[in-house]
Amino acid sequence: MKTTITKTIGIIASFVLFAINSYSQNFAREDAPDIHPATNEISMSTNCGYATVMVQGNNAIAATNSGGAATLNGGLANKFSFLTPKLNRRDEFWVLGDGKLFLGKVSCNPKLVITLEKSNALFSFGSNGYLEVEGDALYVNDLGIIGVSRDTGVTWTIDTLGMGYAGWFKLDTAQNVWALGEYNGFLYYQNKDTSKWHRVITFPVGVFPQKIYIDRINRFFVSTNNNGVYYSYDQGKTWTQGITGLTSVNCGLMCDDYQGNIYMINTAGSKIYRSVNGGAAWIEPPGDTAVSNHLAATSSPPSLFNSIAGDSILSTSTQFGYYYSKDSGKTWIQDDTGLHEGFINGFWRCKTGRLIETSSNGVFWQDKGNTVWNHPLPTDGYGAAGMLYADTIGKLYVNGLTANSAAPYVMSNDNGTTWQPDTLGNYLVKALPTWWVDQYGNEHNVNNAYSLGVRVYSKTPSNPYVLDTVGIGIFAGFNYPQVLAWGSDGAGYLYMSGSLYDYANVYRRPILGGKWVADTAGTSKTYFNLFTHDASKTMIASPGFHASGLYYRNAGIWTSIPYPTAVPFYGNVSAIACDSSGGLMAAFYHYDFTTNGNLGDGVYCTNDYGLTWTYDGLDSGYVNQLVNCGGDTTYAVTQGAGVYKVVCSGAIFTSTQQNNSVSVHHSVSVYPNPNNGNFTLEMKNEELKMNNGNCSLHLFDVTGRVVLSFKIQNSTSNIQAEGLGNGIYFWQVFSGDKLIDKGKIAVVK
Repeated sequence: MKTTITKTIGIIASFVLFAINSYSQNFAREDAPDIHPATNEISMSTNCGYATVMVQGNNAIAATNSGGAATLNGGLANKFSFLTPKLNRRDEFWVLGDGKLFLGKVSCNPKLVITLEKSNALFSFGSNGYLEVEGDALYVNDLGIIGVSRDTGVTWTIDTLGMGYAGWFKLDTAQNVWALGEYNGFLYYQNKDTSKWHRVITFPVGVFPQKIYIDRINRFFVSTNNNGVYYSYDQGKTWTQGITGLTSVNCGLMCDDYQGNIYMINTAGSKIYRSVNGGAAWIEPPGDTAVSNHLAATSSPPSLFNSIAGDSILSTSTQFGYYYSKDSGKTWIQDDTGLHEGFINGFWRCKTGRLIETSSNGVFWQDKGNTVWNHPLPTDGYGAAGMLYADTIGKLYVNGLTANSAAPYVMSNDNGTTWQPDTLGNYLVKALPTWWVDQYGNEHNVNNAYSLGVRVYSKTPSNPYVLDTVGIGIFAGFNYPQVLAWGSDGAGYLYMSGSLYDYANVYRRPILGGKWVADTAGTSKTYFNLFTHDASKTMIASPGFHASGLYYRNAGIWTSIPYPTAVPFYGNVSAIACDSSGGLMAAFYHYDFTTNGNLGDGVYCTNDYGLTWTYDGLDSGYVNQLVNCGGDTTYAVTQGAGVYKVVCSGAIFTSTQQNNSVSVHHSVSVYPNPNNGNFTLEMKNEELKMNNGNCSLHLFDVTGRVVLSFKIQNSTSNIQAEGLGNGIYFWQVFSGDKLIDKGKIAVVK
């Protein structure tokens, strides 16, 4: 398989997600909207002046300073847990990843640059759920198990003697360690030169502590669940409850600024509180209202503030970007230039080159050659948008908008510039809908209400939803039936599949309406989560899980497609797509019990239904979707690392011909397709003349065996191969020993 990289479309900004550095270079990054739901950050004074170092989403570092742009050099692809400055150094900090410790270094010649240097692997009990890294001696919390390294990360020892499992912990100015017991609600401390924990008996019992914070002048603060914030000015000898302004507030993360103000985010992440006197009284700074106003009105507002850090400038990362305040939270300034959306729910590239994306912040579009992302929905702020579909008649469809007065389904006739509600009959679809739009703009949905029975609905453009149950009725019973996937073969049939258990698990009907019939030959009890079709109108499907993870429909029978040999046998399929060259692309992953997450096994492409595969990259991240918008470009929507694109030009099917391959000019047409074994081959006259008539056609079956050879003498040739059985065949046209074009046909009798 030959893979071609094309130029990335969009912004080349100073804040670029580093994840592309750890992915195969077969993929090129597609930029995303200029907003990013950062989760952690820290403000620090460096040799470059004031700087903010922050985690973007779950897998990138960016930095900014008061003087302007910054760049990132290096990175890692795992989730970041916490950041803290290295003791007594203004230009170094520790970065804790899943199972990895990095030393971040800041340099400022000629401009602010961050580099990461990997330390030794940390201790682990298999969870790698690291919460914090602190101190001169390094202390790390691995989901309740505290470890310590007194030799800068070279060796690690378990450090929980006398406490058991630990919750949040901090170090005081003397490097003594203070921690919350994870289950008992007690406060513990440990002298910096020992490895034994002692309970702080002066700390109140039964107050449900959440987080502990120690500010730069050694004042102690413990946030609680509905009991305010307890503070101590004498290193834990006495404690005072600060409840004023915090009635019925679940208190969470805290920070301080250079003026001694203490800031706290409630555990819901919806409000910021400030105490100007260190804990006695708390107010909501007026500035956080300005931040909140960017969020569209919803019935259940999502978490807004993710982190807060302060020095001379107060910083907060939010669901929709980064803000800073120079006046202790009275006013906030949004500073998202160059930050890109990481978690994308839907993606499409229009014929004009316009990019359309949906995310937890809404719908965005950017025109080719422009650096500005427009935000048409929600109209009153930021709100979640779900999947994105496009038909072949020029319409776009989005579901899942949760903004004020917005419909759960919307439609656009002008490439995403404006959107209209698309709600006719939506009241019928109530529980766990599975929504999809076919190439004609027909919408299909399912009321997956187990107790009421599963009902299938469809709607044609501008008409309401109606029951679509001819041939299937209503699925009901104790086995919790559920429709999970829709698909079209592009040749007139609609497919539906799900975990219907005692019923057939795959159905199909004419796409313009008709009776559903079971289509389960070759599937046994297998159901599909993913559908697509290739250039020859062959249906491709996947149940998503391992062992038999890919199928194609050949002569009415679902036939298993072998995995790439490099993918582990327990690998799963997260996404599939086909391009115009006839290639099938599949993204593989497996669940990793060490990191408790999904790890990518790469994206591969095949032109012969799994007999041969070509690796295309993206093996260090999880791919949510593979999207082909027509043509030979496929887009990979990753989990937290943006969108990438790859162009595959097909495959050579026998090893002897691989050495003779050259670039394909697509100068040959074969039609009709599908056919009954008789077809026409049409070749450009200039191509035939250029090669002195020394051209030939070779036809292969799916095993790679040559079933037909034909010498081409005219620009148009009629090929008669009535002896071919039903199935998929691959053709290649050669000039001498040079491949000049290839493709595949379907024989149906």
